[in-house]
Amino acid sequence: MSKKILIIDDDRVSRSLTQKALQAEDYAITSVEDGPKGVTAYLNSLASAPFDLIVLDIGMKGMDGLRVLKMIRQEEASRGIPGAKVRSVPVIMLTASVEHRQKAFETGCSDYMVKPVAAGMLLTKIRERLLQESSPQDGRQGQTP
Repeated sequence: MSKKILIIDDDRVSRSLTQKALQAEDYAITSVEDGPKGVTAYLNSLASAPFDLIVLDIGMKGMDGLRVLKMIRQEEASRGIPGAKVRSVPVIMLTASVEHRQKAFETGCSDYMVKPVAAGMLLTKIRERLLQESSPQDGRQGQTP
């Protein structure tokens, strides 16, 4: 079964390139163009088949990626995630600058990459995170500041 990945990015070109690269690796992709749609897609997935990973742009108009991440982590906390049996979803943040790096990790991102991101580098990060999530741990999501 393909791993499910949610892409949240307001830049159409960036979103399309990311989607194509991930589809070529046989990931099941849901792609949305703004923060509110991303939060809705995430919440809807919890009822049936949650996403295995989220690729999230920070610099979006309206609701930025940091706000989206905060809402996702708040929802996980309200549902008792992370816990010993259920892990929080890994989130790879993408941005055009390093200015928000510390805040992104404080908010709960799993990885942080500065655009432009080479498809091969992004795929490597995704594979690492998915492998980490499938490895036995002590119930915590591994985070690398």
